[in-house]
Parts: sequence; C-alpha cells; structure tokens
Amino acid sequence: WPSGAGVDLEVLEDAAGLASLSLRSEFLRLEDLSPLFAVLPASTATDLWAELEPRGDVRGVELSLARGGESWNYAAAANFDGLQVASRGQWPGLAGLSGELRMDSRSGRVDLLTRDATLLWPEVFSGPLDIDELSGRLTWRRGLTGLRALTDELVLNTPDGRIRSSLELNWPSGGGLPALALQSRVVDFDAGAARKYFPANVIPQVLAYLDRAIIGGRIVQADITLDGPLAALPFDGGAGEFRARVEVEDGSMAFVEDWPPAEELTGVVEFNNLGWEARGSGRVFGNRSENLRVAMEDVRDPVLAVTASTRGALDDTLRFLKAAPLIASHLGPDLQRLQSGGGTSEVTFDLALPLLRRTAYQLNAALQVTDGELTIDGFGPALSGIRGGLRLDSGGAVSGAGIQATFIDAPVAVRISTADEPGYLAQVDFDGEIEVGSLQAAFNLPFRENVSGRSRWAGRLLLPENRFVQARREPLRIEVESDLAGVDARLPEPLGKLAEESTPLEIEFVFSEADRLNVNGQVGEDQRFALSFRNRDGELSFRRGGIRFGGALPLLPPRDGLSVGGELATVRFDDWWELFRRQAPEASAAGLLLGADLEIADFSAFGQPLGPADVSIRQQAARWHLEIASEPVAGLVTWPLNLGDRPQLLADMERLYINLEQMPTAVATDPRELPGVLLRATDFALGTRRFGEFDADIQADPEGLRMIAFAARSDTLSMEGSGGWFQREQGSETRLVLSASSGDAAGSLVQLGFDPITEAESAQVGLNVHWPSAPWAEWEGTVSGALNLRMQRGSVPNLDPGAGRMVGLMSIAALPRRLALDFRDVFNRGLVFDELSGDFVIIDGNAYTDNLHLTGPVVDIGVAGRTGLLARDYEQHAVVTSEPGRILPAVGLLAGPQVGAALLIFSEIFKEPLNGVGRASYCVTGDWDEPSVERLTPEQLEQSMLCADLPQLAEPAAP
Repeated sequence: WPSGAGVDLEVLEDAAGLASLSLRSEFLRLEDLSPLFAVLPASTATDLWAELEPRGDVRGVELSLARGGESWNYAAAANFDGLQVASRGQWPGLAGLSGELRMDSRSGRVDLLTRDATLLWPEVFSGPLDIDELSGRLTWRRGLTGLRALTDELVLNTPDGRIRSSLELNWPSGGGLPALALQSRVVDFDAGAARKYFPANVIPQVLAYLDRAIIGGRIVQADITLDGPLAALPFDGGAGEFRARVEVEDGSMAFVEDWPPAEELTGVVEFNNLGWEARGSGRVFGNRSENLRVAMEDVRDPVLAVTASTRGALDDTLRFLKAAPLIASHLGPDLQRLQSGGGTSEVTFDLALPLLRRTAYQLNAALQVTDGELTIDGFGPALSGIRGGLRLDSGGAVSGAGIQATFIDAPVAVRISTADEPGYLAQVDFDGEIEVGSLQAAFNLPFRENVSGRSRWAGRLLLPENRFVQARREPLRIEVESDLAGVDARLPEPLGKLAEESTPLEIEFVFSEADRLNVNGQVGEDQRFALSFRNRDGELSFRRGGIRFGGALPLLPPRDGLSVGGELATVRFDDWWELFRRQAPEASAAGLLLGADLEIADFSAFGQPLGPADVSIRQQAARWHLEIASEPVAGLVTWPLNLGDRPQLLADMERLYINLEQMPTAVATDPRELPGVLLRATDFALGTRRFGEFDADIQADPEGLRMIAFAARSDTLSMEGSGGWFQREQGSETRLVLSASSGDAAGSLVQLGFDPITEAESAQVGLNVHWPSAPWAEWEGTVSGALNLRMQRGSVPNLDPGAGRMVGLMSIAALPRRLALDFRDVFNRGLVFDELSGDFVIIDGNAYTDNLHLTGPVVDIGVAGRTGLLARDYEQHAVVTSEPGRILPAVGLLAGPQVGAALLIFSEIFKEPLNGVGRASYCVTGDWDEPSVERLTPEQLEQSMLCADLPQLAEPAAP
C-alpha cells in the first residue's frame, strides 16, 4: 500500500468472477483505498465512494465484501481522524471529522467526536461553516422504502454559538428527494453572524433582506423545527412545516433599507413557513419603544409590516424622521429645515412596505408632542411650548387640531389639515396675538422705540408634496396677515399710523431653495415689497429686493441690493433723516441700496417745501448719484459710497432755491459730522433773494465746515466771499465775509428781494459778520461784525413809509418826504446824490454808525446812531444842509471810535437856525415799517440835544 501500512487482504473468485473480499489493517489512508474501489463491481457503495472522495486517516479497519445473488453484501468498521468527504447533492461535505464508523449493506452508525472541523453544504448554506465541536451519533438503516438516517443529540458548537439538534432524514428508494425532520436549539448565538446559517437558494429575496437587515445582537435561545421534503421548502403548499422561535437581546436591525436601524432590541422572532414576526422592545424612531412589531406574512410576496409606539425626546424623533428615506421622501426635503430645540414626543407608527414595490407603501403615523420647540432653518423665531398631536394616514393626509404653542412670547393656536392647494401635502393654520416689541427683537428690526402695541394675526404654512407638478416642485410657504389694529407706529409718512387705525398687512415667506428665503408682501393698499434672503448656517442675510409704492408687486432686481420705486403722496425727508440719524446701522447703505426712482406729490427736505418732485438715486462708479427735479430744486448730486472721511459732495444744480423761512432751526446738527460740498448752481436763490450763477467750495474741517470761497454772478450783481460753520467749545458759530458790487443798484435790490429804495450807477458792499448759532438760525439778535457800503451817482426816491423796510440800515430812505417839506425851494426832484457811503459796527444785533453820509447837488446828509436788526427799529441823528460842500468837513469830524463825542461836535456845527435853504437836524426813531422823522428846533439844538444815547464803541474784532 502506498501508506506503507500492513494490510491483510483476502480475495476469493469463482467461475463468475469476484466472490468475496476482506481487508484488515491497523492503519491506512482512505485515499489509498480508491484504487481498490475502482476495480470493484459497480454498486451503490462504489458510486458513493467515488462521489464522496473520502480522505483521512483510519485505524482498526475491517472491510468485507461478498456477492449474494443479485446484490453485494458489505460490512465496514474503522476509527477515523481528519476525515474529509465532499458534498454530494443533498449531502453535506465535511472536513476534519473524527469518530468511529460501523456500517453494513443495511445499516450503520457514526459516532462523532470532532474538534475544529468545516461543514460544506452548498445546497443549504452560502459558504463553509467553521465548527469548534461536532459530537453525537448518527445512525442509518436501509429498508424497503429507502434510507433513513437520524440522530438524537447532535452537538454543534461554532465560533458564533452553540447548537443542539436531533434530526431524521428519509431518502426514498428509486431516486426520490429526501425529507428532513429537524429539531434544533441554538444558545448564546451572535445574531450578526446569523446570515451564514440561513438556508441558501430557498427564497433569495427574503434571504437577501434578512442578510442586510440583521446587524447584530445576541440570540439567547432559538428553537427551530423543520419537517418536510427539502425540495418543498418553503412549504408553501402545506407539504411541510418550518418553525423557529428566536429570543433576542441587544439586537440591532435595519428593518427598512436606508432607515436608521432599530437598536437595543429585546424580544422574540417567530418564523412560520412563509412568514415571520418579531415582537419586543427597543429603540426605534429615535426613542424607546415597548411594543415594537416587525413582520412579513408571506416571503414570496414580501410586504414588511412595522408597527411601534415610542416616547422620548422630540429631537431624536425628528432626527429619525429625517434619516428615514421613506418618511423623508413622503414629507419632502423641507423636512430637513425643521429643527427641534426641546420637548418630548410620543409616536405611533404603522407601515406596510412591499419590498418588491416600494412605492406602493402604506403609512399611518401619529405624533403627540409635549412642551416641544421647533424652528425652520432660515426663518428665525421658534415655535415653543407645543402641546398637541398630528396624524399621517395611508392616503397621505395630514391632520391635527387643538394644538397650542407659543410664538414670539405670545400664545398661538395651531391646526393641521390637508392642503387645499394643488402641489401641497399639508396646511398648518395658526392664529394668535403678538406684541410688537417682541416681534422687533426676534427679527432684529429697526425703529423699536417708534413702534409699539399688540395686534391679532393669522397665518398658514404650506408643506409641498414631494413630487414635481408641471416640471417643478412647489416651494415651502408661510403666509401671515394682520390688520395691525392696536399697533402705534410713530413713523414718518407714509408708514405712520395710530393704534386705533387698521392697516392691512400681508407677508409671504417662500423657501424657494435650500439656501434662499423670499419674502413678499403688502402694507396698506399700495405699499408692496419683494425681498430675497440668503440662508447661511441658519443665519439670514439680505440678498436683493424691491419696494414699490403703488402699482404691482416689484420684481427682484438682477443683482444684489435693494431697489425702491413708485409714487408717494407725501415725503418729509427731515423726518426720515432724524429717524435714521438716531439709528446705529451695522451696514452702510452702499451695501444695501441699489437705487430708487420715486415720484413724490409733496416732497420736502431740510425744511424746504419742494412740492411735486421726481427723485432718482443710483450707484455708479463707486459713487452715489442723486437726481432731483422739482420747481425749486433740480440737478445732480454725487458723493462717495463711504462718507466716513467726510469727503466733498459734488452738486451740479440747474436751480437751487432755498426758502429761509422753512429752515430746520430745531434740528441739532453738528457740523463736524457733515461732509463738504462743491456746489455749482446755474440759478441760486435764498428766499426772495436771487443770486444768479453761484459757486461754493465748502470743505470739511476738524471744527466743522469751512467755506473756502463762494461767488455769485448775475446781470446786475457780482458777489464773492468766504465763511464757515464751526462747533466751538462754547457752542456753534457761523462766520461770513463777502464783498458785492453792482452797476445797477435798483436792479440788484429788486433781484435780492428788496424794494428799490435807491438808484445808483455803481454800488459796493463789504460785510464781515459772525453769530453764535447755525447758518439758518435766528441771527438778528446775536450777529456781530462790520459792514461798509458805497454808492455813486444815484437818487433816493420819495417813498411811502415802510418802503424798503427790509434794508433797515438805509434810514436815509425815510428822509426824502420830510426834506420835501423843509426844503421846498430846492427839493423838487427827489434826493439825488453823487455819493452815498457809510461804515457800521454790529454788536449783538445792533448796527452802529457815525459816518453814514450822502453828498449831492442839492443837499448833503450826515447820519449817526443805531439800527436794531432784531428790534427792527431806528435810533439815529441826521443833519441836512442845502449848501453842497459845507457838510463834508463836518461829517469828517464824525469818524472816530467814540460816537457820543462825534455827535457833540456834530450838534455844535449845526445848531444855528435855518432860514429856508440852510441846515436842519432830525431824529429818526421808531420801527422800520413806520419810522418817525422829527426835526429838532433851534432851542433843542442850542441845548445840544442828541437823538440817540449811544455806547462807547470799540473797533470790531477781526473775523
């Protein structure tokens, strides 16, 4: 023998050939017997040997074979070790078996005592099974009906668990298929490895499901019964029975593909032929369930049934619903926007899912929430204190009533129903009352101190179906409306309202994309807006939008920013400026406003009533461009986007008419906060004073605004000067220095809004003044400085009292009427002069002069005294002579720092009485409208009487 072992072999032959064979050996290898079986007559034994291909070591071998009529009788006995046999059809293959064999042509037995073996059974299992221990006795007997094999206690221990089995296998004669009766108990088994022990090729789709679904756990005990023809599995025709009862602890199962698995499962799984059912407890839907049921009634048409009720954290439930594809698919991607901040939930769940037709599922679910909190990504405020429930039925209908919650610190009532709009799955209606201050805080709205009160509101949330309608899917929408009754809005027109007034408000929030929120709405009858926000990590930031007053809903602009347009009845720019001035904006207008186009029926700005106006503002080349067209103001103003360094504004105005009576004297403006301006106006006016072309260069200064230079030009008048508006330690201060000249005094006076109290071929005026307030403030009572004037070759007409009253310094205009009485013989054509000149010192609203004089061909006049700019009155002394040339030396004596002394000299010269043509003295007193001109008598002159009690004057301070 190839093994070298000693073998006793005896072979007997007769006339028919081999008659008997006997073999004895203490040791041999089974593969060494293959040549022997190859020469034996064909029989079941020789065929079986060839198919099983046995290998391994055997000891104490006894083999006998004898011919008996038409058949062969055989007997065999041996102890084997490391036995290996190949699988044969329904028979398993084994490797590494150890034990003892006793058999003959009618029966046999195998006593197994094996360690570290491998089971190969392709007809039953998908792969080899490792065996730590295999022990027990297997016996068989061949009868008239076939082969019967059985074992009472077969022990199979694997790396995954322990199995005790008893089985009976009946293999009918004539080539019929075997039937198996199996009783097994599995103990302490790793459920995660169960897939290796499932019978392969029985119901592939079910086995594939179980292979994927069972993740892990421990099978405490499983009792398995299998009784019937193996070929009839899974016994759907009643030909057999398969039952199993499996007790599981700490199991984990993905019972629906791609869903979060059920975990911490404890319960029983029962298999019954074509169906199975699992009951128990575990963590499912994110929470703990004590009555979980998972079942499949017929594995040939596998419909997975899942029912459970759980109670736990709402956040866990919500997380599960988002991760469960079936639910997420049903509710749509907007479910991902929903976030929970707290609360508990109780879920009842009933699902029927055809594994081969997943879209034909049926789903019934109920959710009960206690003290829940929910938010929508990109929306902001939370719905808190939620108490109530909702249902989702198999037809997809969602319902819920009596739900209570808190929204922005106020209670709301919530109802859930099937949506009445195409493309939407559910509708959430809510209503309640809201406090405006809480609303402003929640959305970080401006003007919180200007809006207050409470108002009722209502709204609805529309949840879209997760399907496309007409090539698009409807967006998630939130609609809100209120009449704003009870809200007091102390805002400028057109947004102001009283608490008792009702103003309709409609807002629609449209979640068009994952990172977009569009807000559309209407306030009142004609104020509409369309805004788009970007959602970044739950934080909203403005993207683009439009506001329109009157007309249809505005379209979103093509690029980021805000566009404003429409028609407005009344806009008071000063009210809005004051409102925004008190705000602390976090972002500049350059990053928000694209432009505006407004038609305003009644517009005012900086105290100026502008009437109907067209206003347009744009961003161009890193600058703002403002165009305005109204009757008093028209032109273009540009300035840089950033005013932080107080750059100059550029104003190119076609016309600029400023109404001095409407300047905002009450506005507390700090000039150190204002930018400069480079102004060019084709037609400029201050009140009724028209200056023609006007240019000004005003620059920012650390102390305020400095007017470097200005110039005005018209047909009759030219003017230039400088000035400034400063904020000193002692307060605000305005300074003005100018010089003006004219070739037509009367025309210039008319142009400047005065009555033509004098005519002259040339006139010059110099002014250097300052007052402690803003430029447009009441300056008459506080102005100080100096003024000088000179006119040549003109006349002062004989005017009515009050004429020319706007030029109070020209008290000479009050004299012609009186002179016409006193100088009848020489005064017959008005007051003609060759020169009219004078210097004034201005102190706290009073202008003092001691050298105002007029020289002419008929009379000379000298005036000294006070003009009250605030009181609008005169207190002056005038001396008139009809002898030309005689007054000049006397008037020259008036020039000096002490007016009082000058008046004494003045009086001495002219105290002689006049006879017709000669000298006269007058007192000019009273207000500008009706001054009193009284001639002094000779007696009064003899007593050196003066018309004015004047102070000792000092030279005016330099500007």
